[in-house]
Amino acid sequence: MIWSLMSLDRKIDAFTPILPSTHSKSMLVVHMLCHGATIQLHHYLAKERVDSRTKNLAAARAIVDILAQTDIAKVGLIDPVLAPLWTSACLAFISEIEHQRREAEVVSVESLKQSVKSVIAAMEAFASQCRLMTAQLDAVRKAYAGAVEEE
Repeated sequence: MIWSLMSLDRKIDAFTPILPSTHSKSMLVVHMLCHGATIQLHHYLAKERVDSRTKNLAAARAIVDILAQTDIAKVGLIDPVLAPLWTSACLAFISEIEHQRREAEVVSVESLKQSVKSVIAAMEAFASQCRLMTAQLDAVRKAYAGAVEEE
């Protein structure tokens, strides 16, 4: 089973870099789908495999990087599929915050928190026009509050 997951992972890795830039709304969604697929693929393995944890986090960071390069105010209406993709990125960061706390690795917790806050800000910008985004935003806020209150 892991072989088939890794095969799919290699295909995503080969596909993502050849995508056109995110200048159009549709390409923004495609890039997010690719990174979201990587997060979903490595989510369950991340607890047991360092390489999956690293890959999961890199994909979540790629989503944050795309958001940082996007003028959110000019995007207009969004595809609702972005809500669960952005949620998965936040949950990857939250999982890493919890992992670092358990392992007493507090070196980059602040950057992880900032990444979650960046995605939350994007989600907030679209929550009023997308019920799914509102629901996902609520779930992210609860998960994040639970992760940071335990510190």
